[in-house]
Amino acid sequence: MCVGRVNISNLNESSYYYREKEVAPYQIKLRKRIIHLSWEFPRYGYRRIRALLDRESWRVSRKLVQRVRREEGLKVRMKLTAYHSAR
Repeated sequence: MCVGRVNISNLNESSYYYREKEVAPYQIKLRKRIIHLSWEFPRYGYRRIRALLDRESWRVSRKLVQRVRREEGLKVRMKLTAYHSAR
């Protein structure tokens, strides 16, 4: 059964007509910069990455830095320690 153009198969009309918003060029540059800094400084967490961005005059919230790092799978790399057997 159809109502207008939308098939009633558990799909809302608003979902059927949904259009994604375009991402602003500023957001794309910021996202690339966060990724670049995360690769350049693999031991830095979101707080230090955000501090670096503040020094570069990027006004960004911690939530954005956390979200980008999570979506890209960027985690702080643990420092490898030498294994010492019992002495």
